[in-house]
Amino acid sequence: MADHVRPRPGSAIWKRVDGQFTGMKSQASGATYLEQFPGATADERLASEMKQPGGLWIYDGNPDDRPETEFAIEKFLSKSLSTDEIVVLAPGKPPFGEWVQLDEWPDEDG
Repeated sequence: MADHVRPRPGSAIWKRVDGQFTGMKSQASGATYLEQFPGATADERLASEMKQPGGLWIYDGNPDDRPETEFAIEKFLSKSLSTDEIVVLAPGKPPFGEWVQLDEWPDEDG
């Protein structure tokens, strides 16, 4: 069944079409670590989130080789690690590689 992702205002769905490798990193929010401590206050959670915000980032190639290409995204779909095909939901077109804008999120089943 397809994941019905709709871009919110200011976001768009982009598919990389140049066949190049797109690296990715994810970071859990610092606030998620506090979930194991039920007594954590709202201020402690906020401070933890500010010190370590969570998110997803893509890179042109290996993140360790090209850290300057970091680009924040909201969601991704990579159907195959062998084809380097990636689709992202992002606030704008990634600044590297060749991308086409899609009207809807692709079917994740094929």
